[in-house]
Amino acid sequence: MTAGHRPRDRVRACVAVALGVTGVLWALCVPAAGWWWVCALAANFVAVSIVFPVVAAALLAGRGLRTLRRMVVVVLLVQVLAVGWWLVNGRAARASGNGAAGSMVRVVQCNTRTGGASPEAVLGLLGESGADVVALTEVSSAALERLRIDPEMLLRFPYRDVPPWRLTHTKLILSKWPIVPLVLRPDLPAGDPLRAVRLVRVLHKDGPFVVLLVHPSSPRTPARWREGNALLEAAIEAVRELAPDEPLVVLADLNSTPTGGRSRRLVAALGVDRCKPLLALDGTYPAGLPWPLRVAIDDAWVSREWRVASWETVAVPGSDHRAVTVDLQR
Repeated sequence: MTAGHRPRDRVRACVAVALGVTGVLWALCVPAAGWWWVCALAANFVAVSIVFPVVAAALLAGRGLRTLRRMVVVVLLVQVLAVGWWLVNGRAARASGNGAAGSMVRVVQCNTRTGGASPEAVLGLLGESGADVVALTEVSSAALERLRIDPEMLLRFPYRDVPPWRLTHTKLILSKWPIVPLVLRPDLPAGDPLRAVRLVRVLHKDGPFVVLLVHPSSPRTPARWREGNALLEAAIEAVRELAPDEPLVVLADLNSTPTGGRSRRLVAALGVDRCKPLLALDGTYPAGLPWPLRVAIDDAWVSREWRVASWETVAVPGSDHRAVTVDLQR
């Protein structure tokens, strides 16, 4: 190496070290997501952190900085393994097999975006979905009114856990099978976070199961992060208290990807698996962007009694989220 090259190599070394440290700090946001809202945001996109040590290694390729290059490569390998583990952990990799005796149950989760998806779009989604159980969030008053009176919807989904019809930004569960609400909102005091939770027992012909619908707010500010976490904890405690050992399906826009703190908390607390397959290169938000710019924050999570037969996202005109359709079998 000539003397003229040394300053340039020192700059490369400094940039490589900075990139490697940045990547490591970003990856460490995953276990720290429950402690600080910035970490919660960063954990949702932790796969991007792998780019930093990759670029760092590329900067040092062919240079004489052998020791530093080896250190960067080791950091890259450890980071890839860690991010890979966090991505795999919490997935529902149990595909339906020939041994599964129960009939198929199709569930749909959709954030319709209040004022976004028109009533026609919402009814079109439900009419074409072939769903047995549907969880909707951010439903407009116009769509609620159509769901209340539409003859086809009343025939398809005669059983419902719904809010007062005149409210907006609401959540509801529709079912073709009878349901028993486990959280009775009129009995709860004002301000109780459980008023924003839907928890029902579906009386399916192959045996009952429980459906939880929860929609914690986005962690884009500290206040919303704390509020959303409190809502998720309330929902977890409700399941533990009211349906501790029953087959469970969670249908939610958690505002959390598989590596995000809320998704990981739900998986750890209730022993459920996320249904999105690891190799499904798709997401739900923002609906107008292609993958990988579209992230998976809407999904279904299921307990060990369930097997996942299929998973896909569906466009909903007017909504900034894609719906998720999952076929399940016990």
